[in-house]
Amino acid sequence: MRSGKPLKIGRIGNTLFAGLPGNPNATLATFRQIALPAIRSVAGFRDVQPDWLSGVAGFTPMAKRPEERSLSR
Repeated sequence: MRSGKPLKIGRIGNTLFAGLPGNPNATLATFRQIALPAIRSVAGFRDVQPDWLSGVAGFTPMAKRPEERSLSR
């Protein structure tokens, strides 16, 4: 998982340890995909994968002005 580097996960005694990356987005993705399922498994949950919900934006994107449509000005 490239965006989740570096990652450390294991046990220190009876305690679960998760060392997550420093980038906030990578931390969130790594926590949701790896650390949270590990925590849920240790806690005794049968379904360890978190539930994901779809969302739809409640607005229509604004049209770009002609000068913003191309990268060359």
